[in-house]
Amino acid sequence: MGLSERLPIRLSHNIKQVRLIARRKQPATTQLYHLPLSFHRNLDRQLYQLGAEMEALSVPELNRQVVTRYFQEFWTNGNADIVDELCDDNVTIFYPMHGRMVGKTAAKEVIARFKQSFPDVSFRLLSPFPLIAESDYVVARWFGGGKHTGPAFYELPVGSLPTPNTGKEMRFSGTTIYRLQNGKIIEETGEESGLVALQQLGLIKMNDGFAP
Repeated sequence: MGLSERLPIRLSHNIKQVRLIARRKQPATTQLYHLPLSFHRNLDRQLYQLGAEMEALSVPELNRQVVTRYFQEFWTNGNADIVDELCDDNVTIFYPMHGRMVGKTAAKEVIARFKQSFPDVSFRLLSPFPLIAESDYVVARWFGGGKHTGPAFYELPVGSLPTPNTGKEMRFSGTTIYRLQNGKIIEETGEESGLVALQQLGLIKMNDGFAP
């Protein structure tokens, strides 16, 4: 498909006119010089509008790429240093299982402590759910977990794992909403199936007959 077929009808028509002039014997610059001023103004206006639309469309896609890379590095690979590159200095992260964290240092510490107690902990974006990007927001569905084979772990909303290396394993899913500004993550707000995780760790007891 050619350029003119991908552009709005009016702009495509104007471009075809320019190409037609270029095919004539006289130089295209001479012919373009004699085109009405209204033609040039109309073409400029349409090109400006098209550029603005393309720029607006590129922001959600850019945000989607940032979140994809951040999630892969931070939550899947446990690379805390990615925070310095992709997060705002005052980034806020909130999950019911972890509470609220503000700033890059707090963000790095939460994944570091998590990895100490659950060395194999890892989360992945959950297929076939797509990352939904619109304006400054990206929504992601994910799944993961790990086994407690490290030090005691106290950073839970209910109970704790005061004994090291319990061998207890948790696997759960969740949904996270990211807000970005100027290509940086400024908010990460998630909801996870915390009841499932706490039950798997033996910290709460589900009612008989209830299957999470």
